[in-house]
Amino acid sequence: MRRSRLADIVTLTVTVAGIVLFCAAPSHGQSYKVESDLHKALFKDSNYDTGVIPIVDSTKPLKVQLFLGMNYLLDIDEKQGMMTAALYPSLSWTDERLKWEPHDYENLMSISVLPEKLWMPDVQVFNSVGAASADTLHSPKVTVFSNGTLYHTFGLVSRTPCELNLISFPFDVNTCFIQFGSWSEPNRRIELELQDTTQSLAFYGRHPSWKLQNFTAQANDIIISDTETFTELSISVRVARKGSYYYRLFVAPAAVCMFVIPVIHFLPPSSNEKLTLGNQSYPLYQLPCHLLMGVSNAEVCSCLQED
Repeated sequence: MRRSRLADIVTLTVTVAGIVLFCAAPSHGQSYKVESDLHKALFKDSNYDTGVIPIVDSTKPLKVQLFLGMNYLLDIDEKQGMMTAALYPSLSWTDERLKWEPHDYENLMSISVLPEKLWMPDVQVFNSVGAASADTLHSPKVTVFSNGTLYHTFGLVSRTPCELNLISFPFDVNTCFIQFGSWSEPNRRIELELQDTTQSLAFYGRHPSWKLQNFTAQANDIIISDTETFTELSISVRVARKGSYYYRLFVAPAAVCMFVIPVIHFLPPSSNEKLTLGNQSYPLYQLPCHLLMGVSNAEVCSCLQED
């Protein structure tokens, strides 16, 4: 009898605890509704216009900060003088039209919004050869905070000219530049500035042939006319060639040849070792020459056929 009553008490306790936990659990449907109401209040009810720059004071420009990170140095084309890099720019600015009180929306501090629903700064790569391709797989929404601050980080693959100095090959050090700026908005409307002069290499992956020595930035003013000035953010990418591969391929064989060739000349003409040593040393200095030229017989033939 006592066991039956104890079992009933335990069952009742578990049932009551389950009901309490169920009632205390947050309602996901309510959270969706709150965010939906906030979206409606910010964009529909306020008639938000994506074509209007969010300038509060007409005498002061809108501040837009840029912070750039590099994922990979994809390629440096020495023949064409081009550098291809995978970047992730981060932009931040303030839109006074997108402020709200968090306590009115269950302490909701931030939301994610599609870029096409917002006014976006038209910051592009000035010196890009062709259209810079955005990585849509890693192009997230814009994060909007309750104080009106917006953050947008996206993937970008840029191909920019790079003037290479090959005098010190294979131990050359080169500096390439990536230039960012606004295509249409001058300084009197957008004040484009750097968040930090030293850019991020937190997620950088090492290149097998090039070592990244420096990745910094500085702001320059481009004067278009007496009244219009644009800001250019110049990103400096300093790279050094990893010479160990070329040392083994070119320098070491050349050093061996410098020792072998005089020895061959000092051997008697009638010596069989002179002919044998000469034949064996010939490929040693001929192979690096073919690799250095970088042109195969098939490429030469194709060029002659085109001519």
